[in-house]
Amino acid sequence: DKAADALLAYLLPRAQELLRTDGFRGRILIVKNNVDAYGNTYGCHENYMAERETAWLDHEDYLRLSIRYLVPFLATRLILCAPGRIGLGRRGEQGFAFQLGQRADFINAVASRDTRDMRGIFNVGRENEPFSEGNYRRLHLILGDACM
Repeated sequence: DKAADALLAYLLPRAQELLRTDGFRGRILIVKNNVDAYGNTYGCHENYMAERETAWLDHEDYLRLSIRYLVPFLATRLILCAPGRIGLGRRGEQGFAFQLGQRADFINAVASRDTRDMRGIFNVGRENEPFSEGNYRRLHLILGDACM
């Protein structure tokens, strides 16, 4: 994500110069967000490789402990690092105010199998997809903000 940001920043002056030579008098603006004006959201999905169950930690305990220890960090990470959003509600229909996280209106649960309607901080619907072998699982987080 950061590499794409750097590449766009590098190419922007060149693109503006090419357009200027073709008679375009405006300027190019590059905007990065996680929510559009129509109530759609798109964000930064994060994937981490985590150990599977051990002799002392089964699937339910793994999820319970992950929630207990990671949710406070993940929630405060958005407060401390994310740029936020102006608007309330999925389409800004509730007026305008500052929100700490752009995707706050779209995260409905702590854990969920769904990535579109009933989104959770932890996506547990795809954790067993074979992205790694052996004793590892996928920790899939979908509350991320691409602007962090």
